[in-house]
Amino acid sequence: VLLFPSRPEGFGSAVAEAMACGKPVVATRGSSMPELVDHERGGLLCEENDVTAFADAVRRICETPGLPAAMGIHNRSAVESRFSMSVMIAKHRAIYEQVVH
Repeated sequence: VLLFPSRPEGFGSAVAEAMACGKPVVATRGSSMPELVDHERGGLLCEENDVTAFADAVRRICETPGLPAAMGIHNRSAVESRFSMSVMIAKHRAIYEQVVH
């Protein structure tokens, strides 16, 4: 489980990398984290500075049989569908084509 209580986060590269490695994520419900982490499917999002919520979230994931693996599988798939090389090339190409035209 990646525990990521960071508050002012731009993209969240560490979160995306953990997801690509098939790990569940516990992160702050703010900044770009809700765009990356599918709450309840790929991890759990907690309110900023709520230490008890973060501890409970990690405990829940670790103590629920099969949950870490299921969240990890979801995260790996999510990263592949959103950020694979072919997807990123296609998105960048679309931007360039839009600008050129």
